[in-house]
Amino acid sequence: MEILFKKYFIKFLIILFWILTIIGFIYIPEFVKHKFSKRTINIFTWSDIFDPNFVAQFEVENNCRLNFNYYESNEELLIKFKTTSGKGYDLIIPSDYAVEDLRKSGLLKKIDKSKLNFLSNLNPLFLGQYFDPNNEYSVPLEWALYGIGVDYDQFPNHKLTCGSWDLVFKRKCVPTTIAMVNDPREAIMFAANYLFNKTSDLSSQELDQIKQLFLKQREFVEAYVEFRADYLLLTKNCSTVVCPSPYIWRLKTKYKNIDFIIPENGRFFTIENVVLPIDSKEDDLVYKFINYIFDKNVVAHHFNSFGFFPCTTDVLDIIDIDEQAKKILSMSKEEFAKFKFFKTNVPDYKIHELWISVKA
Repeated sequence: MEILFKKYFIKFLIILFWILTIIGFIYIPEFVKHKFSKRTINIFTWSDIFDPNFVAQFEVENNCRLNFNYYESNEELLIKFKTTSGKGYDLIIPSDYAVEDLRKSGLLKKIDKSKLNFLSNLNPLFLGQYFDPNNEYSVPLEWALYGIGVDYDQFPNHKLTCGSWDLVFKRKCVPTTIAMVNDPREAIMFAANYLFNKTSDLSSQELDQIKQLFLKQREFVEAYVEFRADYLLLTKNCSTVVCPSPYIWRLKTKYKNIDFIIPENGRFFTIENVVLPIDSKEDDLVYKFINYIFDKNVVAHHFNSFGFFPCTTDVLDIIDIDEQAKKILSMSKEEFAKFKFFKTNVPDYKIHELWISVKA
């Protein structure tokens, strides 16, 4: 009896050993992965905001991984986030009107300001704006002016004979062709301001006038672009381009024939903001990264690399700026008030219908 018990007990131990071995092979890798793998945060942003090689230092310091995914327009960001209800990302960098849309759609979580160490360095000009009046959901990171890049080599006698927005909308003022923005909201706001000196409360008749203006303009548009305007200007495919300031700023520091014109009437600008999706994970790591990207040396590197103006003031003494940029960065509250957001009460569907009819 004792011998039979030992025999069965040994068989039981053998079976138990193999069961535990199989369970180990199945579950131990998952346990190790969960316990010892690097934490990850997923970032959805513009392509020219962060230098991945530079922020790699953060990965080393925090034993983590940063996954960057990029969008080319706020429209693309909004469509994707509304489709997925904001799931899958821990940090995004939308522009002002996109922040308002995401906030009103319930896709953002409030910022815990107690975890931020740079708030005293934020320029008050960029706080309390219409899209987030109390900055509960967003923190301004960078900003850019929209203006007109010109190549003086292509103008007779290297001189401009027309007003700034005429260089975009009047054929006789353009020696060759132009590059126009491809964002319908931005394009329509430029046209509305040009024709009526307003961007909201546009009647059906006024929208039709805007459409007719675009149809005439289309005859001398080389391309509708967001990010290649500087290339089209440099290669002399266009004599005039409409685009954000960073792309022309890089050129004008190297080429004397290139200039960036800030229109007197219709100074549009955009603020890029740090926000947290409602379903974001790893909040402690996300806040560490936010503090990291607002460090003055990191801000200076990204300005010198990409040209977006900083929303912090402690960095102004260590960035490379020319006289024009210095004047802009030291502007008064009264001067800042002359700038316009891409804000309108024209319904999105009307904006898209008009743009499709122009480009069809």
